[in-house]
Amino acid sequence: MRAVGLAGLLRKGSPPDPQAAEREREAALELAYAQGLRDGEAAQLTAFTSAGEEQAAQHAAAIAAAFAAQQSLAETMAESLAELAIQVARAVIAAEPLVRPETLRSLIAEALAAAPAESGGIVLVAPNSEAASRSALPPGWTCVADPRIAAGTARAMLGPSAFTASLERRLCQLATRMTEGD
Repeated sequence: MRAVGLAGLLRKGSPPDPQAAEREREAALELAYAQGLRDGEAAQLTAFTSAGEEQAAQHAAAIAAAFAAQQSLAETMAESLAELAIQVARAVIAAEPLVRPETLRSLIAEALAAAPAESGGIVLVAPNSEAASRSALPPGWTCVADPRIAAGTARAMLGPSAFTASLERRLCQLATRMTEGD
């Protein structure tokens, strides 16, 4: 069976032209083929765009999760390093029997600054710090070695009041600032 164009059948008096019918059939096939290509390309583009958007959303979520994990890891590492640094500092303070003279002077000045401005009292220091501490005292203050005082500590005694400055206290203040994020 062969397809014959409708125009050829409706023409009166002339027999249908087989070549014209073939050309019409080929033209119709070409049109259908072109339309099918356009429809397929459009469907493929829609599917590709949808898949691309979905993949982009997945990548964005993965990047956000990775960034959050990196931030959390950095915070955890910072906290761990801060704790480790404080532990090391405490170990050094505990193991170091001699405190540098400039550090002792700084501690004595800190303790005296907390005391009322009066003209004298006693500054207690560790036994191995007494000689180095005498030069840091203002007139009217006496330096006394006390075995109960840890190395790196100065305690200004003024009657019943005591004002203490120590490396351990400074370390605790530093640790507090580090953990508070200041």
